[in-house]
Amino acid sequence: MNPPSLDKPGGAADDDHIVRIVRLETQMDHVTGALLDLRRAQENLQRTQEAHHQAMLAGFASLHDKLDDVQRYLIDRQERVAERLDKRIDQVDNRIDQVNKRIDQVNNRIDRLVYWVAGLTITNLVTMVGLILRVSGAI
Repeated sequence: MNPPSLDKPGGAADDDHIVRIVRLETQMDHVTGALLDLRRAQENLQRTQEAHHQAMLAGFASLHDKLDDVQRYLIDRQERVAERLDKRIDQVDNRIDQVNKRIDQVNNRIDRLVYWVAGLTITNLVTMVGLILRVSGAI
């Protein structure tokens, strides 16, 4: 570049510098604006992230409550089933006791009938022997 003329201080070179300075200031304004926009976007993103985090925590709390409800329901249902099974077991035990009593009664009756049959068999045998002896003339 040609040095500025001595008779014209602050000539075209100064104008060129001023244009560059103005351009730099304009670019700095744009950079500053972009940085401010970026900062606002970051703050918005941070708020959005915090809101989503709070929503997620609320969802977890809701899910935890639902799991607790399901657990209580299942425990109650299990207790009801256990009570029904206990009642059914008691009924079956009572029925088994009744059947055992009936079996004991039948066994006692069979024992009595066996004694009767044995007695009748012995009586019949003695009668037959007596008849045979009488017919044969031994008596």
